[in-house]
Amino acid sequence: MHYWDNNIIILIPSLEPDKKLPIYVDQLCELGLNHILVVDDGSGPSYQSIFSELETKGCAVLHHEQNQGKGCALKTGLTYIQEKIPGFACVVTADADGQHVPEDVLSVAELSKQHPNA
Repeated sequence: MHYWDNNIIILIPSLEPDKKLPIYVDQLCELGLNHILVVDDGSGPSYQSIFSELETKGCAVLHHEQNQGKGCALKTGLTYIQEKIPGFACVVTADADGQHVPEDVLSVAELSKQHPNA
């Protein structure tokens, strides 16, 4: 099942991610969750190769110069979505450390389809 046409966006705030994040993004894409926005919350130069890899996978990546906290990273992502991505139906947030398994993210996306006005 693919959600591209439904404009469901996966928002991932990230601080100093490891190599598991690109693998996690691959798993989300395999489930058809292809609209992925990652917010680099001031991770610094030594992590930029991971964010570059995410961009090559089709993710949009925003950057904070300094760490501002997860709440601010989410707000940055939500503001970007609201201002730059017209017609989105749902935003599902996930953690960069894989706390939310891809199947759970898909379940939330599926529920949003069942309740489009919620």
